[in-house]
Amino acid sequence: MQKTVFALIAAALIAAALWLSSALAPRQEPSSSDPLDVGLRSAPSEVSVASEELELRRDRSSFSGAEPATPEAASASVAPRTDDLRVCVIDRESGRRLGDLPVRLRWVAERAGVRAEEQIELARPSGEELELRIPKSRVEASRERHGDGALFATVVGLFAAPPERRIELASWPAEPVEIRLPLHGNVQIVVHDEAENRIAVDGAVRVRAEAPTLGRATMELRLHQGSSERIACELGFELAIEGTLENGAQLEQKLARGPETTGETRTIALQAKNAATILLLRPLAPPGKPLPERKFQIALSEKRQTASMISTKSIPVPEAVADADGWLRIELKDPSGGNRLVRTMIVSLEDRQSSPLAVMLDLSREFPSGETSFGEVLLGEEPLIVSGEVVDASGRPLSNLNLGLELWKAKPEQNSTADQILATQTDQEGRFQVRGFTSATIVVIEERSNPYLSGSKLEFPIGRSDVHIELARGASLRGSVHVPDDMDPTGIHLHLFAADAADENARPVAFGSVSENGSFSLEGIPPGKAHVLFRSRAAVKLGGVRDLVFEQGIENRDPRAQAIPLCVDWRPLSLELVRHDNQPLTNFAFELSSVSGYREHARTNAKGQCKLWLPPTAKELSLRSPAFRALDFTWSEEHLVLRLRDGIRVTVPVEVTLISPIRGLRFSLVGADGRRGAASDLLQGKVELVVPEPGRYTLSAGIVMYESGSRLDLLSPPVLEVVDAPQQSFPPLRITEAELRAALDGGR
Repeated sequence: MQKTVFALIAAALIAAALWLSSALAPRQEPSSSDPLDVGLRSAPSEVSVASEELELRRDRSSFSGAEPATPEAASASVAPRTDDLRVCVIDRESGRRLGDLPVRLRWVAERAGVRAEEQIELARPSGEELELRIPKSRVEASRERHGDGALFATVVGLFAAPPERRIELASWPAEPVEIRLPLHGNVQIVVHDEAENRIAVDGAVRVRAEAPTLGRATMELRLHQGSSERIACELGFELAIEGTLENGAQLEQKLARGPETTGETRTIALQAKNAATILLLRPLAPPGKPLPERKFQIALSEKRQTASMISTKSIPVPEAVADADGWLRIELKDPSGGNRLVRTMIVSLEDRQSSPLAVMLDLSREFPSGETSFGEVLLGEEPLIVSGEVVDASGRPLSNLNLGLELWKAKPEQNSTADQILATQTDQEGRFQVRGFTSATIVVIEERSNPYLSGSKLEFPIGRSDVHIELARGASLRGSVHVPDDMDPTGIHLHLFAADAADENARPVAFGSVSENGSFSLEGIPPGKAHVLFRSRAAVKLGGVRDLVFEQGIENRDPRAQAIPLCVDWRPLSLELVRHDNQPLTNFAFELSSVSGYREHARTNAKGQCKLWLPPTAKELSLRSPAFRALDFTWSEEHLVLRLRDGIRVTVPVEVTLISPIRGLRFSLVGADGRRGAASDLLQGKVELVVPEPGRYTLSAGIVMYESGSRLDLLSPPVLEVVDAPQQSFPPLRITEAELRAALDGGR
């Protein structure tokens, strides 16, 4: 009994010693395996206003259910330094600090014309004060490595113009540097199966946010266990999303709406498609020899025809290597087919440059998941489309000459489109040869190099091998223009018309544009008389020179074409465009017009400013943009600050069930004057458009397929009477499956 008591006392003493040693031991810093630390501190350093590529690891606390560390614990573990650079993010509306948004700090320097950029930090503001703290020594180290430059702090997210602050270092900032954030919410991507059950998969998605007038911003997000991290997103964006899972399966391409109210988190679900089809085939060289462990080039193309368009695209496929028995396994990521789809795949040997061995396979049908075997396929020499030579008037071969080829199944018709368009170039001996698989019967060749006279297009039957093209060198024109100081002449275009041209709408003999220093040049001009006409970017006639004489192969330097005065009486207009809250409209596209007929499309810079030159007749001006109300004003010599009012938001519910291959619908409103007022995609069962002014609008629709459009003829296109109100809703629009199929098949 006594021994047992002593043993219990000894065990208690040992346990107490172990507890005391663990309590007194120093805390360890988090290791680099922390998901938040890895994602935020090792992300790529390249930053672009238009495109943000960023891989953010998810904070493990949002998955495990663990309580986040308290601000007191965070501040106790790392003692702040008095010379730290402090950065905080401020909500523009409420003025409160935000701590859930990553901030990127980078040093940007330019030396000898080369831009150097280094990421110093990428993390979230934290602690009691919600500040991002960066030691002064780290900033100074970047300055020493790259030289004098600028320090930028940027909030990471999907914004039309990334919230950014240039930090001046003439004196080290003693107060926190503030970045003010526009109205925003959050977006999160989740993945589900066909039954809409959440599935735990890893992968990546690319999100493209499109604002009505401010351009695009893209971001890549990692998926972890079927979900992405929440990312900040400016209000009112349409989001185009696509992705790939680590098992090779594709996620559906989807259009969705981003957050529309401040603080809203919009969860967007993507469906994981079935695994890709694997095409199994064994290429044989004539007369039937397998080709084990040989490399092959794969060319995959798709062509789909609807009633109003033909969409074509080439699909990149990595090179394939045959196995030890000569079998190829080629992944076909989209196994769908039918609906007037023509899909072909050409398999050719990589190392046969002249007369390559190849075979063309028809993949237009729909394929099941898994493997589909084509068996053994015999390679052969690619059929000849056309070959020949190009020489000048003296018979000298013309090398490195660009030739355009149009392939037609039947005799070319005026205003019709060729079945296939190719391009080639002559070699050092002036010869060219084009091979490939085609169902066309006629090839039309056009010379595309300026110094020579193109003449008419030449037609030949497919397979012609002795084409002889003789080209004569044309004349050229060199000259210059003189415009007012501070006016950019690069927007001035010039067209050369034959002297006997019926009017200025005739096809020009040659055309070009004025360079930055005011000079211009035209080549390939046929002999004879011609006149040159100058137009502004807005197609306003500026002047010209008549009865210029050209001789074949001779350069014309007529004194009348030197230092031609243009836009002498034009006036500058300096604009600054702001929203109703006085925030600048950066990179903002708009149309400026006047009652005199002047009309021009322009865009503001990163500060919301724009400088234009106007003809003297353009005094009463109107500024229009689909997202804002039209604004009338008068030209002034002063710097004009124009405040634009938001347009009228129109909402129309749409009842429709999409059919393959239609991936979406795009709607537009056309005003009574025939001008298109707005356009938007159908998202989540409704279409929302913004029109610039009240009036009567007709709602039209088109199908979205392969990022191309096709007209959709609604049986009874609704006419909307839009009144002067901030927002207006209309009754539902119903589109039947028959209307969708008619749009694809042209009513047949």
